[in-house]
Amino acid sequence: MTIPVPILASLIAAGAAIFIAFVGSLLNLYSRLGKVEAELRALREHLDTQLAAAEERAIAREAAAEERALARHAMAMESLAAAEERSLA
Repeated sequence: MTIPVPILASLIAAGAAIFIAFVGSLLNLYSRLGKVEAELRALREHLDTQLAAAEERAIAREAAAEERALARHAMAMESLAAAEERSLA
């Protein structure tokens, strides 16, 4: 049994239309994924910048706290030395 030419042509045209629609939807999907990937990359870079700034601030706060602790220690040692001198005198 043979398929008549008009039906075969219609089937080929329908198959081509479905294939073109499928390829178009894939290209649209890849385009959107590319945009999302670019947004994610920009967000990641922004977050990395914020994290680096936060780490620098934390290091600066830690250094300031260490300096204050050393100053208090030095003052306490001076007070202790003065108290020892007074007790010996």
